Amino acid sequence: MTGLSTIEEKLIKVRENQVLLDRDVAFLYGVETKCINEAVKQS
Repeated sequence: MTGLSTIEEKLIKVRENQVLLDRDVAFLYGVETKCINEAVKQS
């Protein structure tokens, strides 16, 4: 499992909000970026 410090390193700040890019979320879950984007569309 990925450590918290690794996740914190991937956080970026956009308009005062901390965000993770879709590619970083996909990497953390071990799936393709396409799968993350499809899941977001379905929710």
